Amino acid sequence: MKFAFVSQLDAKDVQSWSGTPFFMVQGLRDAGHSVQEIGPLHLPFPRTLKLLQKTYQMLTGKCYDFGRHPLCAKALSKQAAKQMAGEEFDAVLCPSSIVCAGLDTGLPIVTWEDATFAGMVGYYPGKWRNFSDATIRHGNEIQQASLSNAALSIFASDWAAQSAVDNYKVDTKKLAVVPLGANLTEVPSQADVFAAITARTQTKECRLLFIGVEWHRKGGSLVVETALALRKKGINASVDVVGCEPIGDMPDCVRTHGFVSKATKEGREKIRSLLLNAHFLFVPSIAECYGLVFAEASAFGVPSIARATGGIPTAVQDDLNGWALDVNAPAQDYANLIASQFDNTETYKNAALRARQFYEKRLNWRAAIASLTHLVEPLVPQRC
Repeated sequence: MKFAFVSQLDAKDVQSWSGTPFFMVQGLRDAGHSVQEIGPLHLPFPRTLKLLQKTYQMLTGKCYDFGRHPLCAKALSKQAAKQMAGEEFDAVLCPSSIVCAGLDTGLPIVTWEDATFAGMVGYYPGKWRNFSDATIRHGNEIQQASLSNAALSIFASDWAAQSAVDNYKVDTKKLAVVPLGANLTEVPSQADVFAAITARTQTKECRLLFIGVEWHRKGGSLVVETALALRKKGINASVDVVGCEPIGDMPDCVRTHGFVSKATKEGREKIRSLLLNAHFLFVPSIAECYGLVFAEASAFGVPSIARATGGIPTAVQDDLNGWALDVNAPAQDYANLIASQFDNTETYKNAALRARQFYEKRLNWRAAIASLTHLVEPLVPQRC
């Protein structure tokens, strides 16, 4: 099939949305599909809109997202339609409801997102808890228009798909759940993963890996608290922090690595080394749409430990590639879980092997694109 990949973000930039547009396009091409990138798309008068947004917030204390104003959404759709003109496609794939909402084409449109607008409002911290009434109204209108306009709306998690059902008028036959794959330029071989798992079982240090650019939202404090609880149990636990600087005084068992860019070879090798040597990826986010890092950890045979919130239960499934505990579980519960796995070599080895198997079965782009293809093919009109 020939896809028009319509995105506000630059699909050539591995940094955009953690590289998801980049890997979506690459996955489509690896599967034998033809892809033409439509975008990146830009809002009109960006400086003026930024000034208006800043002024609005100063005057009202609320955030107005002009990117969700109907006129701006319409402008993005027109940009996309103009770039698509004169080309023949089988289907349109949008990783955003904003562009899809007003896109006028006779082609089947498919969206692939990790959340609905309603699911994010009041759930994520920051602007999502401070939107103006107008932005909330416009955001919901655009999401509804996208769900109506799309031939198929794919979500990365059961949580996001359920939000579409609960908050919008949508035909459930037009919904599907397809988890996103691990955004890895180089996937470690099975041999490398098996060797790393064996090496982990031979060390007495229990290495917890925290990856996230937002210390508070990603639950960094709980990770440190859990490490200290483990040490009280007699387990030599340590924490490697990647992506941000911890807030507050840290004990000696915490090692900080700062932001590590996947765009550089040095950065990729650093993350690869940390994952291969980590016993557990521990990111207990208080709010999370999906959690691509859990898919990446699974590729390295690293079990993930997280909170069962948002889309995480789709990305981290109990006893398959890790465990997602109740949102109110205390540090002691996490420490007990980690200790029960770490203290027994065979128990840990089997958990790590299951994580890699779950990656190979479901949390990779080959599997994701295969599911997408299966869903989209019936929507494409047969050419004479």
